[in-house]
Amino acid sequence: MEEIRLIFSVLRVLLFLGAMAYFINYQKKFPGKDYGIFLFISAFAILAIGSFINIWGTNPIWFSLIKLGIPSTILISISHTLYLLGIILAVCGQIIWSKAVIALHSASAEAKEFRNQVIEQNELLREKTRDLEIRTVDYFEQREAALESERSKINFLRNTSHELRTPLNAIIGLSELLANYTVESEKERKEFATMILDSGKNLLSTIDTILEIARINSNEYSPSLLSGDINAVLSDCITQCLPKAHSKSITIEPPPKESPLAYAIFDRKGLHHILVNILDNALTYSPVETIVFISIDVSQNDFVTIVIKDQGPGIPQEFMKTIFEIFGRAEHWQNRGEGSSGFGLALSHKMVEIQKGKLKVESDGKFGTTVYVSLPTSSSST
Repeated sequence: MEEIRLIFSVLRVLLFLGAMAYFINYQKKFPGKDYGIFLFISAFAILAIGSFINIWGTNPIWFSLIKLGIPSTILISISHTLYLLGIILAVCGQIIWSKAVIALHSASAEAKEFRNQVIEQNELLREKTRDLEIRTVDYFEQREAALESERSKINFLRNTSHELRTPLNAIIGLSELLANYTVESEKERKEFATMILDSGKNLLSTIDTILEIARINSNEYSPSLLSGDINAVLSDCITQCLPKAHSKSITIEPPPKESPLAYAIFDRKGLHHILVNILDNALTYSPVETIVFISIDVSQNDFVTIVIKDQGPGIPQEFMKTIFEIFGRAEHWQNRGEGSSGFGLALSHKMVEIQKGKLKVESDGKFGTTVYVSLPTSSSST
């Protein structure tokens, strides 16, 4: 029985020493001012000493081996006192350590919350950075658009001045010749008078076109969209352009007379202006003794398309992107023909768009130009 008690007492000593070693190792891994760990180490050390004294006082073999002249009852009392002190220190260590763990957990939660706030702030900062980048790009795009608009205005004024001065100079110069009686023959006077009349008409046409563009840009142009047959308007436009075609021996080949009716929704005055502009361009840039082909495509359900094809030199590819801009032809292309102001396609494009149609130009830059004017079909085309 004594041997069993001794074994349990030794195990108890080893248990306390092991617990003390554990907390010593813990304190090495996590150094700091943690008084709870220190109390744990002291408590288990005292408990181990108390257990050793208890073995010494209660076991006759150990008591007989170590003789200090201290009665066993006193040794047992000392061991019990050490037990009590060790338990008190362990309880105090538990309380202090628990507070430290709670504080550590709270600090960890605060650190986690702070980390989440940092992540949110970083995300917000990234969003603001992206927004700033977008705003910067928008600013530069708007700045470039403003500069381009300013350049366009300058080019518009310069080219408009040129277009107005050309017929004016002709009118003034020819009028001075007539006024100074430097022209003697009746034939020359008639020729000069005809040239003055033509220059006046060109000047009036240019001014009218500029005013039409200004009306469209200021949203003052309101088309009168009605359902009708395109063939009737096209026939009037061809008739109007025949004198210019005859002067260059150019044949205008209209759609066949047996062509079906081509009903669409359009503004009659606007469409007349568009087709005359396109036909005038075709006649201006076509060589003599060529043919301008006109056809009407009614195969689409949503649009009726007028196709006008000439046999001129075509439009250079580098100008295709700017053909719908006012004066977008560039100088050396503008000088190809005579009597063209550079407004025609720009105005025609705007007028077609207002009528909810489409204007497309195709050219390989070598031989011929084809223009497609598509207008929405009428719901009553039966």
